[in-house]
Amino acid sequence: AADAPAGSYSLRVVHVHSGASTSTVTAQLPLTVTSVSTNTIGNAGGAKITFAGANFGADATSNAGVTYNGNNACASITRSATQLVCTTNAFDFSGTLVLSVNGVTHDVTGFSSAAGNVPTITSVQPTSGGAGSAITATGTNLD
Repeated sequence: AADAPAGSYSLRVVHVHSGASTSTVTAQLPLTVTSVSTNTIGNAGGAKITFAGANFGADATSNAGVTYNGNNACASITRSATQLVCTTNAFDFSGTLVLSVNGVTHDVTGFSSAAGNVPTITSVQPTSGGAGSAITATGTNLD
């Protein structure tokens, strides 16, 4: 089927005219990735990585995941037959992500988390004040 997840399937071959079953074969449906939305994310977690392609499996019975160095990269996954969205865990990583559906894998190389995307506060002014006082926080990646 067009929305079947990647994996191995047993198929019974039936003779068209007699209807007799002649044999059973195993077919492998590949996992196809045509694009990845980004290859650099922050390492604090919560970023969304979108994989587009085919055979991701829209149903909950197909086992899907994304790992790096054997560790789970996703806090959560949503998917359709043609798209898988991984909301990332916090991790510091550079290298290959492995997308898998029902044991069929696809390596996504050249991926990295970047500490530069993490919000950093360098100063707070004033350093003291009463209740209701305004403060200003200065830093990077605060937007």
